Amino acid sequence: MTEIEAFLYGGVLPAGAVCVRKIGFADSSLSVSLVEVPSGTEWAVLTFPQAVVSSIWFDDTEAIEWPLDIMGFDCSRAGSSWKFVLNCSSVEFMWTAEWPSKTRR
Repeated sequence: MTEIEAFLYGGVLPAGAVCVRKIGFADSSLSVSLVEVPSGTEWAVLTFPQAVVSSIWFDDTEAIEWPLDIMGFDCSRAGSSWKFVLNCSSVEFMWTAEWPSKTRR
């Protein structure tokens, strides 16, 4: 389990899979809203301050269906910030930011 995954789950495992419901960017913060499937229950929102998106890759031969299955969520130090890579089925998001805050729903 990566550092960001350990932070996300915090020892509380969901009954179902956790998927990305929405990704938003406002006021230099990136937010990742997560939902538990198949129940549709909101799981958490991670807010990454001072975020800079470096890439969004998607496989244009596949349809993107929300919520997105999380295949992997990784992080590494990048100077005083962190680099995050979120792999979801046929989409990959990469950004740098400060360590996130977490709001449980």
